[in-house]
Amino acid sequence: MAQTGDEPSFRRATLGAFLIFYAMLCFGSLPLLLKVLIVEIDPITLTWYRFVFAGLSIAIVSGFDGVRCFKAAVGNPSIRWILLGAGLGLSANYTLYMSGLGYLTPGTAQIVLQLSPFFVIFGGVFLYREIFTRRQWLGVLLLVIGCGLFFNERLDQFRSLSSAFATGAGLIVLAAVAWAIFVLLQKRLVQTIDARTTMIGCYATGAIVFAAVVDHGKIWQLDARMAAILVFCIAVTATSYLAFTSSLRHLKAATAGIAMANIPLVTLAGSLAIGPYVDRLPPENLNTLALIGAGIVVIGSILGALPSKTEPSQTPV
Repeated sequence: MAQTGDEPSFRRATLGAFLIFYAMLCFGSLPLLLKVLIVEIDPITLTWYRFVFAGLSIAIVSGFDGVRCFKAAVGNPSIRWILLGAGLGLSANYTLYMSGLGYLTPGTAQIVLQLSPFFVIFGGVFLYREIFTRRQWLGVLLLVIGCGLFFNERLDQFRSLSSAFATGAGLIVLAAVAWAIFVLLQKRLVQTIDARTTMIGCYATGAIVFAAVVDHGKIWQLDARMAAILVFCIAVTATSYLAFTSSLRHLKAATAGIAMANIPLVTLAGSLAIGPYVDRLPPENLNTLALIGAGIVVIGSILGALPSKTEPSQTPV
C-alpha cells in the first residue's frame, strides 16, 4: 500500500506528542523527588549534582558540534555575558525553588510557580516592547482568582510573614522571578545560538558558582534508596529538557506551552496518589474549592502560553 503524504507529518506529530508528554510527566514528578531528597541534601549540593550531570548528558548528546558551538559562544563577549546572566538566573531558580519546597507541599509550590510565565510576559513588554494582549490579561485574572481559591484555607497564613508557609511561598515567587530572568535572557540568546548550547552554558555557570560550597559528604552518606532517587532525579533533569527541546521540532510552540501548563495538575495528582504511602511527602489536604482553583490556574497559564498573532512561532525553552 502506498503511503499518503500526510503520514510523515502524522509521525512527526505523534513523536512530538510523546516527547512533550514525557517532558510534562518529568517536570511534574520532579517536585515529588526533590521534596524527598531535600531532607537529606541541601539545595545547593543537590543543584550542583543536577547541573553537572545534566550538562554532561546534553554535551554528550550534542557531540563535537555542540562543544564547538559552546566554545564559539563563550568566545564572543556579547554572548558570553548574556549567557552568564542566564546561567545565574537558572541557578537562582533551582536553589530558591528547592529552598521554598522545604516549607511547602509539591503541589502548592507548583501552583505558586505558575507566576513565572506572567513574569516573562511582563518582562517581554518592558524589554522587547511586546504587546500584552487581552487574552493574556484574562489569563492574569484567572491566575489571581485560581490562586485565591486554591489558598482559600490558608489565606490567614499569608498575614504572618514569619510563618513557614509565607516564607516558602515567598521563596517560590523569587524562584519564578529568577526563571523569568533566565527565559528573557535566553530569548536574546536564541537569536544567535541554539537551545542546547544555552543549556550547557547555564549548567556550566551554576556548576562553577556552586563548586566551592558543595557538601559531597552528604552524597556519600545516602543509603541505597536515597542514592537511587538522586540518580533518577538527575536522569529526569537531563532527559526532560532534551525531550522538551526535541518536541519543539515536531510541534507548534503554543501546543508545547499548553502541555507544560498542565504540570501542576501532574504534580498534584502524583502527590495525592503516592503521598499517603511516602512518609516524607506531606499531604496536600485540598478541599473542593482548592481543586477548582488549581484547574483555573492551569487555564490561566494556558491563556498566557498561547502566542499572539504577531509573535514568532518559536519560543525559548
